[in-house]
Amino acid sequence: MRALGPALALLLLAGPLPATAAEAARAMRGPCEDGSCTWFRELSRSVAGASARGTLLRLQIRWWMGKDREGSGEEEGRQEILYVLCSGSRPALVGREGRRWRERPLDPGEPAAADRAAAIAYGWICHGILPDARSGPALADLYRSRPATPRNGRLLQRPEDVLR
Repeated sequence: MRALGPALALLLLAGPLPATAAEAARAMRGPCEDGSCTWFRELSRSVAGASARGTLLRLQIRWWMGKDREGSGEEEGRQEILYVLCSGSRPALVGREGRRWRERPLDPGEPAAADRAAAIAYGWICHGILPDARSGPALADLYRSRPATPRNGRLLQRPEDVLR
């Protein structure tokens, strides 16, 4: 395994990159399959907490499926609050599950097929990596040779509990 270059190491250690207002308002395309693409738009962002494990961001997101590569169909999308743990060692999404919250571990460098859209959103939210970018680091460069993590994650009382 080769070591990360100094620029990549600094990017990884720097934590979440703030998106400009124009970038955050932009609709981002995730994976496309069978003529339909997953899209998301970040509506708001705030820091919910931080620890040695990473930075927890609280986001208001709108997700939708579009029949074309132009992002149509947003008005039929679903808006939700999502927490994202930006972490160099244990990245995760935290979402509502009944009255509790569930940590959903991610492997952004080699996401499972079901996690591809979440990994693309994670790369944009935590590292400013645009999907299909022709330059700059890729998530696979930042998250190499990670050990497998449990897919179910753990149930949490509060989203901030993911920081422990």
